[in-house]
Amino acid sequence: MENYLAELEQLLHQLHHSDKEEAMNFYREYVMDADLVTYEQCISELGTPKQLSRKILADYSIKADEKSADDTTSKNPRSNIKLIWWIALALLASPLAFPIFIILVMLAAVFFAFLVAFIAVVIALSLTSILLVIIGVGVLLQSIWTGLYYIGWGLLILGIMLTVIPAGIGLLRWLIDKTAQLSKAIYRRFTDKKHMHREGK
Repeated sequence: MENYLAELEQLLHQLHHSDKEEAMNFYREYVMDADLVTYEQCISELGTPKQLSRKILADYSIKADEKSADDTTSKNPRSNIKLIWWIALALLASPLAFPIFIILVMLAAVFFAFLVAFIAVVIALSLTSILLVIIGVGVLLQSIWTGLYYIGWGLLILGIMLTVIPAGIGLLRWLIDKTAQLSKAIYRRFTDKKHMHREGK
C-alpha cells in the first residue's frame, strides 16, 4: 500500500503542493477505509498509480478550468490545451476509452494542420506584399503609374494580412476552447459511466 501511494505521489509532481496534499490525503483515507493492504489490491480497486495520477491530473485541470470560467477575461489557450492533454491521457489510461482518445488526437491533428496552414498563408502574404512594394519602388523611376500600381497592390495585401491575422487567431482560440469543452463533457460522461459500473458490481 505504501509503495503504491509513494509511486502515486511522485507521479503528481505537476500539481500545486496544496492540491497534491489534498489528493494524497483523500487516497490515503480511501485506501485505509477500503482496507487495501497490498499493492495488487490497490491496483485492482484504483488502477495502476500511473492511471490514477492521470485521472487526478485531469480532474484538477477541469476544476481549475471551472474556477477560471467565472473570470470575465478570455481563457488562456495554453490552459485549454493543457486541459485537453490531461483529459486525453486520462482517457488513454482506460482501454475502453481508447476510441475517444483517437478522436481527440485527430482533433489535435486538425488544429495543428490549421495552424501550419495559417502560418504558411501569413508568410506567403508577407513576402508577396514586400516583394510588390520593392518592385513598385524599383519601377517608380521608369513609370510612376506602374510603380504606384505595384506599391498599391503590396499595401492592399499587407492590409488584408493585418485583417486576417486577428481573425485567424480568434478562430484558433475559439476552436481550442470548444475542444476543451467537448473534452470535459466526454470525460465526465465516461467517468460517470465508469463510476456507475463500479457501484453496480
